[in-house]
Amino acid sequence: MIDNYMPTTSTQDDPFLFDCDNKYCDGYEDGFQYLILEDAGVTKAELKRTDIDAFNVLIKLFSTLSTKYVAFEDTKFHEPVIMKPSYKGAARVNFKDGDTFNEDDGIKLSREKALYKYHRDFDRIIAGALKDARILCANLERYCDKNHIDISNVPSVQEIRETRYKKI
Repeated sequence: MIDNYMPTTSTQDDPFLFDCDNKYCDGYEDGFQYLILEDAGVTKAELKRTDIDAFNVLIKLFSTLSTKYVAFEDTKFHEPVIMKPSYKGAARVNFKDGDTFNEDDGIKLSREKALYKYHRDFDRIIAGALKDARILCANLERYCDKNHIDISNVPSVQEIRETRYKKI
């Protein structure tokens, strides 16, 4: 279990600004490293330092809650929120078909492949956290129903979304 790790992504002005390119607040370093093998027609991209990206997003989301009934200061997340430390993608030229090596195209394609793998894991974790939150809401509503607690003045998720967030 990981306890109270401070987020390294986003900014004070926009707490929901999380960059797909894995950039960090201290100098905006791109997390990608490339290996170019022009003679072999191979370009490889590796997105590094990704292991706690989903964890950081979840911590940031929990820290935006302003509630007087539930305290999230001692939030703990289990190991499934830890991602791989890096994600790799490779692009290869098919010389047999007469293709020629283009470094920019190789970088773009290998980067896209690495990001695809990264988002497959990242999105699964965030969707899992949302499912857990919805289960919590359902359990609370069921408890209130069983115990005849009036929740008619509690706004729905849709109502909260409409009043709290700007329309895009």
